[in-house]
Amino acid sequence: MLDYELKYRGERVEAVNEGVYIDKNDITNTAIPHLVTVKRPIKMGDIELFSIGDTIEIAPENTFYEIQYTRPNGDTFNLYPRAQINEDMCGLLASPDIKRSLGSDLYTHVAFVQGVQRIDELEGVDLNEQDVAIKAFITIRGEDREYVATPIFLIKDGLVGRISDEISDLGLQLTLLNVHPETNNFSIGANTRQKNWVVMKALDKSMINVLWLGTLILVVGFIVAIHRRYSEFQKMKLKGME
Repeated sequence: MLDYELKYRGERVEAVNEGVYIDKNDITNTAIPHLVTVKRPIKMGDIELFSIGDTIEIAPENTFYEIQYTRPNGDTFNLYPRAQINEDMCGLLASPDIKRSLGSDLYTHVAFVQGVQRIDELEGVDLNEQDVAIKAFITIRGEDREYVATPIFLIKDGLVGRISDEISDLGLQLTLLNVHPETNNFSIGANTRQKNWVVMKALDKSMINVLWLGTLILVVGFIVAIHRRYSEFQKMKLKGME
């Protein structure tokens, strides 16, 4: 993705008040959802943080996905985007993890792949029997709603083509980079940009109601004056004084 090489390292949970991400394979669930026990030592470097049999408090609704980023120069760092079971939001809520730097911020979101489907028709492309077009369905949970991206991987006349799909609200473009039929896997690329913004101008006019009231009084006075002049004109007309 971009200039990084990514490696998915697995699902993690966070120890409450500890700020430590723990491999789900190192713990065992208990009858109490927010408590787990350690089944193998959990270390950070040479320091043992938790021993076998220790009880750890977690937030069971949160699952973190450890992603290792490797720069071209070999430097690495890990990010932990979160997926949260949220009943109020009707399912899974994805929250990004952010790598901040002086010039830019790197956001990592969790996307959920619903599946892939071979398609026989593609707008603007004449597919024959030897051509292959595959569409992926990727669900991404934003702050307020759920989005579905449908990038397409195409093999046409022996040439590979990729049709990306962009979610403008999130500033996220997804591409189905490759399909690996031998392992039943596929590769997805993601590019991000600045989200769309609107510029708004708000003015606080504290005495605006007085202005409207004055305008209304002027209009009423104008109507009364017209009515009065018209009535006087009619009286003069009846007296033959027009």
